[in-house]
Amino acid sequence: MSRNHKFWKRIKHVAMVLIWRVQQIAAIATLVITALTLTLQVSGKLDIGVGNPYLRILVVFTLLVVVILMLGYLWDVKGKLWVEQIEVVVERNPYMTYHMTAKEIVSNLTMWIPLYEATGIHESARIMEDWCKEALSIDPKVKPISDKIIQKFKCEQFIREKYPWYGE
Repeated sequence: MSRNHKFWKRIKHVAMVLIWRVQQIAAIATLVITALTLTLQVSGKLDIGVGNPYLRILVVFTLLVVVILMLGYLWDVKGKLWVEQIEVVVERNPYMTYHMTAKEIVSNLTMWIPLYEATGIHESARIMEDWCKEALSIDPKVKPISDKIIQKFKCEQFIREKYPWYGE
């Protein structure tokens, strides 16, 4: 890997971490900012029977937060639009469909393939083993993570003896 490639890879990683951190508070921050903005625009024009302007702002703010949360509840429970969102996430993420994570590879190699072979389902065991080989060759990041899991659970010897291709 060239230095230039590593540099841009690091930049992308840092950018994704920053985006992730912003997204963690974005929904709550948006709710508060929206309610506060609407409160400051509307509170002076409403006569809600509260003389103190600060108390009026607090009452309007609380009402707006409740209205926004109720709309969110209706969107979630009645609209059920999150179902389609999850379907899109699954379709767009290869690790949710056909790629394997390191944990899946290790569990297949240590548990499922030996179980298939012990119960006489040899064709399924071969298919699963080929799939694990392919997953390790497709994504270079998966192998080091798989190695850490294998070391943590002390199954290096089992993997080396059963799957000589794993160390390649």
